[in-house]
Amino acid sequence: MTIQLKVLRDDFAIHPTIIIAIIDQSDIGDELFRYQQQQVNKSGQLISLLPEGTNRILEAQNLESENNLISSKFAIVKLLFHATHHFKTKFLNRKIPTVILGSKILSPLVNGVDTSSAEHFFFKINRYIKTVFTDQDLKYLVIATHPHRKHLVGNKIDEKFKAEVGVLVNQVVMKSIYKEKIIHIDFFKSENNKFLIKNLETAFIKNDPFSHLTEKMYSEYYYPFIFSKLKKL
Repeated sequence: MTIQLKVLRDDFAIHPTIIIAIIDQSDIGDELFRYQQQQVNKSGQLISLLPEGTNRILEAQNLESENNLISSKFAIVKLLFHATHHFKTKFLNRKIPTVILGSKILSPLVNGVDTSSAEHFFFKINRYIKTVFTDQDLKYLVIATHPHRKHLVGNKIDEKFKAEVGVLVNQVVMKSIYKEKIIHIDFFKSENNKFLIKNLETAFIKNDPFSHLTEKMYSEYYYPFIFSKLKKL
């Protein structure tokens, strides 16, 4: 989200006065396991990242190799380039993270978040918040979180998760220097919790291990509730 915001501002000159950030339960695992390879500038600002199983580098390397073969360079130059490129590709590919299984991404929720993992997540959220408020015209940052299905179950078959992203987000917001301009809409702690429990079988995408809400729930329940809060600002 940090990079997306930077692109919107720098490349498209989009500078909203209110930003709504939706943080998903699986974002804890994503930050811990999927987005480990990151590049920052000298001031600590995030400038790029390599998500799990990304093919962008591989595609770029293949295109570079093809361009070399069809170029008008001397054969010996092409050969030297190919040898160097082959070594570089082999070396970099070892650094590309393998696809992370869903069970690993969900593990912080299932087992609970330890201190080091929580601090890592806090750092990422704080960095995003700092980026958001680099625009002095920004009035409010609205952060919305909703529970995973297994935060709401109450039977012996489906064991409840131990960790919940809204709790972590709230800790960050309460300590932030921008807390007066941040609104955390926590669907797990709000009156909407009962609504979710009542509609447990239809609120979430069926058989989705990450419990994303259905499109209907987003359009008829989630977004309208968020926008109703914005009207009161």
